[in-house]
Order: sequence, then structure tokens, then C-alpha cells
Amino acid sequence: MMPRIAFIPIARTTFDIELAQRVTDSMRQHLAASPLLVEGPDYLITDLGSLQSALQTLVDNPPDLVLIFQATFADSSMVMALAEALDAPIFLWAVPEEHLGGRRRLNSICGINLAGHALTRSGRKYGYIYATPGDSQGMQKLLAFARAGYVRNLMRHAKLVVWAKIRMVLKLAFSTLNEYATFWGQKWCNLIWLMNSSRWLERLILI
Repeated sequence: MMPRIAFIPIARTTFDIELAQRVTDSMRQHLAASPLLVEGPDYLITDLGSLQSALQTLVDNPPDLVLIFQATFADSSMVMALAEALDAPIFLWAVPEEHLGGRRRLNSICGINLAGHALTRSGRKYGYIYATPGDSQGMQKLLAFARAGYVRNLMRHAKLVVWAKIRMVLKLAFSTLNEYATFWGQKWCNLIWLMNSSRWLERLILI
């Protein structure tokens, strides 16, 4: 099982775009070494026009998870456009930076705050992390959310789910029920717990 994620790095050109590119390249390298199938643009998304170009390949086949990498500060317009265009859970990643006085070079933390506020006001749930690219705890959390999104897609798009397959996925992700609750709500979370503990059930019919 390899969850499929869309990696969407966003930035604003009025910040240190060279530093933003370096942290984005670092994050992309860590993702390439992870057990995830990574899709998305190989450039920084800096406006709604470039975002629309990146979305063309994703709208018809939404990923299991959308990873929005806040390379610099940006307002919430691109995040909300992504949320409205793609039927997929969202995970926000912001990067810390050393404050040397004066204006921040990236100000990623303010960008993720605006994005989270906008998503919350629209009733959308999301995951997030504030960490350096490739941070071990951050990557573990990202993988847990990606697995949750994988199971979400599997269960939403299947009419008949063979129990052996869904049980394999649940076994991998059972320790991350908080992530499932984030995307689906507590009722789905409780159902997953029951499914995982029901050894006699051979298959689940989804109506």
C-alpha cells in the first residue's frame, strides 16, 4: 500500500523566493524517500494562475491527500481554491526559520495560520505540522494522514470491499485513529475500530 499525495508548494514572490525554493527542494527529496507516491508541480505555486495549471492533472483523479507546503507566507486564496477544486483531505506544512531581526524571510507560520483559519471557517477539517522539511515526527504524522486518506478513498469508491484487503490497510493505520476522526468524524472512527476487531467478518458491503 502506497498512499498517493499531491505536493503543492505555495509561495509569494515578495518574500525570499530563493530560500523558499531550497526548503521546497529539501521537502521534495524527503518525500521521494518516503513510502508515498508523490504527484504535483515541480515548481512553486505563486498565484492562482499557476495553481490552475497544476490542478488540471489532479481534478479528474484526486489524490488520497493534498500536502500544501507553505514555503513562504501567502494569503488563504490558493489554499481555499485547492480545497474547493479537489475532493481530498488537506494537510498543511509550515517551516520554522531563524529570526535574524527585521522582516522574516519566509514567514511561513503566518501563512499556515491564515490557511487554517479559512479552512475552519468553511467547515473543512485538516491536518497540520510546523517543522523543518523531513522532520521525523512530521513525516510520521503526514504518513498517518495519507494512510487515512487512502482508506477514505478505498471505502468511498468501492461497492464491495473484500475484507482481507481493507483489513490489511486498517492494520497498518489502526494506531492513527485520531487522523481518521479528523477526516471522517468520530462515528467513522468508531466503525473502523469495530471493523478492525471483527475477525469473523469476511466482507463489508457499502451501500
